[in-house]
Parts: sequence; structure tokens; C-alpha cells
Amino acid sequence: MFDKVVICGMGVMGGSLGHTLLHSPQVARRVVALVRRAEVIPKILEKRLAHEVFVDVQSAMDGAELIVVATPVAFIPKQVEILCPYLKPSMIVTDVGSVKKNIVKECERIIAKSAAFVGSHPMAGTEKFGFENFVENLYQNTPCIVTPTKRTRTEAFCKVQKFWQALGCHVLFMSPEEHDKNVTWISHLPHVLSFVLLNALLNQRSQTPDLFDMSGGSFRDMTRVAGSSPELWTDIFLSNQKQILKVLDKFRKNLTCFRSLLKNKNQEALHNLLLETSKARNEFSKGSHSP
Repeated sequence: MFDKVVICGMGVMGGSLGHTLLHSPQVARRVVALVRRAEVIPKILEKRLAHEVFVDVQSAMDGAELIVVATPVAFIPKQVEILCPYLKPSMIVTDVGSVKKNIVKECERIIAKSAAFVGSHPMAGTEKFGFENFVENLYQNTPCIVTPTKRTRTEAFCKVQKFWQALGCHVLFMSPEEHDKNVTWISHLPHVLSFVLLNALLNQRSQTPDLFDMSGGSFRDMTRVAGSSPELWTDIFLSNQKQILKVLDKFRKNLTCFRSLLKNKNQEALHNLLLETSKARNEFSKGSHSP
């Protein structure tokens, strides 16, 4: 599909993408990584996450057809600005950021007519970070949201769609604004709850020092993503601040409702709530994306 793909940023997402592409020669003939620190180059090559690795932007960009920006969300527009002098009209730029409205708006403004930009968000990742923690087949059987706008070139949009599909993604389309609203519920809110839950237990531990020694599977499941990169998620939360605040207000109403049922010992309503959500969870775990 592409003679040369450049990955900017080699964290878990970029590293996993590089590994996948090196094992998918039908998608990319050459895979190049652009990094900030020269000392990581031997490690990336050793792990076979790219054919070549550069810190020099011009060397990395020479002959590129697709550029995937896999930096933290706050740095994506800045990275595109750095790439801008080396872009050509035939090049396509996409990203893997989990916030889209501001990123797409800024990147389209920066690139203008020098290349084509198509926003992407593969719903993949782990609580770990750094290319050392790359995951084989991270993108296999995962949703990938592509966010075209009125300025998106049709040919570029089609190529980005086919790129993610070739890596095993189920591609969905929506506007950047719709993306941010929907992803707040399905991704950002669960991370908020995980961080806040663990923080609450840290405060409680002053009264119960051996509290964590009592923890079981449910606690580990609920707090797994609280081990994610603080820098990365600080950027994500602030970048999607308005939507997260709206969702937190709505979630608080659900929590208040649950508290009321419990306080009033409304057994039937409480049971029905648990029954409805349990059925939805079982349907979702069977592969349905609409619980």
C-alpha cells in the first residue's frame, strides 16, 4: 500500500505499530521511526520496530508517503508543525490521538495545502508506556475511529481507512466533535474513575495500612488503567476538558441515583438496575459493540 511509512513517536502505540508493519510487508515496504533521542535508536532496531530510525526530520521524511504521528496528544500539532517544511502534496499525515476536535482543527490549519491530513484514533493501548512495552498485534480486532472533515481529501481518507483495515482494525467514521463526545464515555471516563478510585483508597490506607493486602481481582481490574502514564493522561484530560466535565456531571447523577436506592433499601429497583447492567455486560463480552 505504501512504499515508506514514517512513525513519529515510539511509545507503546508507535512501537506496536512499527512491529505490526514490519510483519505486514503488503502494507509498508519500509518503516521509518522518527525519535527525539539518539540513544534509543539501537534498542528500537534491536527489537525490530522499524527498518531505520532517525532523529533528523529531513532524513526521516525523505520519500515518505504516509506519516503517522504517535506522540502524546498535546504534542501532535507541534510535531506536525515540525514536519511541515518537509511535507509534499502527495504525502498523507494521520495520528493516533485520543482527542480529535482540537488536533484535527490545528493540524489542518498547519498543513493547509502542503499535504493531506486525516485524523485517526485506534482504540488500542495498554496501561504501560514506552516502546519497550510494545504489543504484538495491538491493532488486530480493535475499533479505529477516522474523523474526516469538509477539508479532508477523498483519496487520502480512503487510503487511511484501508491502512487501518489492513492492520486488522474495524474502522468507524464520525466527526471530530462526535468522536470526543463518544470517547469520553467509553475511554476517558473509565480512566478518570480508575485514577479517582485508587486515589480514594490511598487516602483510606492511612486508617487501614494493610488495605491493599486485602485486594482481589475486582480491585485489580478496576484500577489497572490507573497505572497508565500520568503525563499522557494529564494531557488527554485537559485536551478534552469540556466533554469530560459534562460526562462527570451526568455520571454523578447516576451515582446519586444508586446511592438513593441503597439508602432507601429499594431492593426491587436496585436488583433491576444490577440485572439490566449485568445483561448488557454479558452481551458486550460476547462481542457486541452495542450493549
